[in-house]
Amino acid sequence: MYERADITPSIEVVSKIVDALEVSVDYLIGKSNLLLDKETVERLVKISELNEEKNYPQYD
Repeated sequence: MYERADITPSIEVVSKIVDALEVSVDYLIGKSNLLLDKETVERLVKISELNEEKNYPQYD
């Protein structure tokens, strides 16, 4: 059904799928080919929070 685009899954179903597969919605729908594991994402979030808390300069 979903494969043929006859039915579109609800947000709740998509959320359950990405949680079960541990991927992002973008990856699931083909908008991104970047696959990050859960641990890497958590580390990136922590790094981002450190920069915000300490007001370290951020370089591009």
